Amino acid sequence: MIAAIVPAAGMSTRMGRNKLLLAFEGKALIAQAVDTLLESEVDEIIVVLGHEADKVKEKLQGKQVTFVENSNYRQGMSTSIRAGVRFRLGPQPL
Repeated sequence: MIAAIVPAAGMSTRMGRNKLLLAFEGKALIAQAVDTLLESEVDEIIVVLGHEADKVKEKLQGKQVTFVENSNYRQGMSTSIRAGVRFRLGPQPL
């Protein structure tokens, strides 16, 4: 099984607004990214949410994805990758 983790939790501070919500060729960048993955041979798409989670979810409405919340998103992208991997692998012993 091939899973893709899409980090979509960031605040886009350098951009000044959430770049994932910006339109490109008629749809939000996050939708473009997920649609590309849906056309690939990926079996599962995990979208990790944080900042403006509801708005990102709205842009992906009706798409076959799994949403995972990252409450630590302010600490950087690595926390989103970890949240996605942790979700996919399940609880691991310490």
